[in-house]
Amino acid sequence: MQTKLSSPKVQQSIHFAILIVFIGIAYYPSLDVPFIFDDFPNIVGNPSVHPENLSQLKNVFSSQMSSTRPLALASFALNYLFGGLDVFGYHVVNIIIHMMNTLVLYGILCVFPITSAGTTNTNEFKYKQQNIAFWSTILWAVNPVQTQAVTFIVQRMTSLATLFYLGSIFIFLLRRQKKIPGTVALIIISAFFIFGMACKEIVITLPIALLLLDYLFFSKALRFKEISLIALYLTILIFSGIYYLDGTFPAWFTTYQNRDFSPVERLMTEWRVIWHYLSIYFFPLPARLQLDFSEIVSRGLLTPWTTLTSLIAILATLYSSWRLRFHYTTAIFCILFFFLALALESSFINIELAFIHRLYLPSCFLFFAILKTLPYRIYRKSFVFLMLIVFLFTFGTITRNDEWGQIKEFWESDLQRGASPARALNNRAAFLIDAGHSSEALPLLNEGLKSANEFEHKIIMYNLGNAYYHLSNFDEALIAFNEVSQKYGPYKNTNLFIGQTLLMQGKKEEARKLADKLLQEKEEEYQGLILKSNIFVKEGKFNDAESILKKA
Repeated sequence: MQTKLSSPKVQQSIHFAILIVFIGIAYYPSLDVPFIFDDFPNIVGNPSVHPENLSQLKNVFSSQMSSTRPLALASFALNYLFGGLDVFGYHVVNIIIHMMNTLVLYGILCVFPITSAGTTNTNEFKYKQQNIAFWSTILWAVNPVQTQAVTFIVQRMTSLATLFYLGSIFIFLLRRQKKIPGTVALIIISAFFIFGMACKEIVITLPIALLLLDYLFFSKALRFKEISLIALYLTILIFSGIYYLDGTFPAWFTTYQNRDFSPVERLMTEWRVIWHYLSIYFFPLPARLQLDFSEIVSRGLLTPWTTLTSLIAILATLYSSWRLRFHYTTAIFCILFFFLALALESSFINIELAFIHRLYLPSCFLFFAILKTLPYRIYRKSFVFLMLIVFLFTFGTITRNDEWGQIKEFWESDLQRGASPARALNNRAAFLIDAGHSSEALPLLNEGLKSANEFEHKIIMYNLGNAYYHLSNFDEALIAFNEVSQKYGPYKNTNLFIGQTLLMQGKKEEARKLADKLLQEKEEEYQGLILKSNIFVKEGKFNDAESILKKA
């Protein structure tokens, strides 16, 4: 990669080929990895992405799962249309998207702006820029942490959103370098922003990323125009957030109904999670990679003590970055981009504390920050070292993809790597229930109850009721669901399951009373409607049942 070639274009073509080959080798073992975890509700059990013809693709807009991500769902629907639920086609598309992201990232780094004066148009400069771009890109592309965004089928939402995000940055740089007209660039970036948001909400930070890029490398000052754009964007963001939160803000210190943390506790915990992400990205040892992390929730600034130190480290990093923004501009942009791209999923919102796929977009420029900061004479001597890391990363990705394919051992490896025993056992059991093997799930759930904390106990009891229900053991199912309802209150579809179980036992009047009660509760009204429709089905009132289901 260091030898001068006849032209930068030839070297670029070779880089393209090497990137594609390494990704192909690393992700070939993923082609037969089965559906897992969130794949089931979003794809396998989601009739909205099971079209029988092209005209039914519009059904993705009525999906009750991830309905705010219609473009990602439409891609799943197309996979289903041409291959049903054969995982091969889904993985091929995911790998192609990852290849496209890799090539776009390489293109961005090849044209990345240089703040210092110099002969930036000479072949020698282009060789240097392309070489650094190549190594930065391949270290990102074959890093084992990316398997969760590529091999985990449903996380196409993340990789597809990243494609539109990176595409917007690439178009922005081309416009700034006067390689495409401004109007054309604006139209493309606007379209990419909309498409990206239709895949995953992480694209919401794109306007700030472009403004940051413009400020650091081109403007050097916040003019009235930039300040106005930032104010307008923040206004839109605030109103969008209010709409998303249904006009109400969360009770900051009240535990979320389906979690074991409050909004404030989640925010504090994320300060520690961010540093954990960075350590995993640069040291992605197999023993550190797991789907379900067992993070200790931060209950206060000193509980655990690393909460406060993590916050201080973040503030110090941001402050230092801002002070040095014109001295190490490239590295500073990469650092600030990392924190910016993580901002949404590292806030107070009601989602799981940590998932490795959240690193996919934020980590794009991290190795570029390191290699671009190194003196070029040191970088030139690093060829063997960089090649060794690439091979180790590729081997680690192959190994991780093999683990994804061994589904029976998958959750056991999570357990061995530090996941909570109860959560690991529950997750494996949940997979078995989704796959139609409820009888195999029962012993795992009962084992998990022995070590479960209060929050884990609630989840396991819910799945225990689910397993018994699918095995038609309605007495045991009712015991499990009643315990969840009485001890923890409304949780997921617990009350709907209770009503369904009562119907199965022939207790129609009890089920009717429960349905009427659920209809009085805003959060559970849909469960009451579904239960009511099933009562009508039992009574042969199919038109009434259909009408209520449409309302539900």
